[in-house]
Amino acid sequence: MANILAPVIIRLFGDGLAGLLSDDGMMVLSGILDEQAGGVTEAAQQHGLHLVETLQSSDWVALAFSK
Repeated sequence: MANILAPVIIRLFGDGLAGLLSDDGMMVLSGILDEQAGGVTEAAQQHGLHLVETLQSSDWVALAFSK
């Protein structure tokens, strides 16, 4: 668990973050601002992850991805 800003998460996908997930693993990213969730989702999907669930509370979003 870490507190990482959305632009950094997006950059980490380019550095191989999705490749660290096992084939049956899940990645949950939370504490993302609503206005930045689309960029995080797009980056994850470009690197082979599939959005499983989105939860939102006010301006904050949690995203769950699988391979």
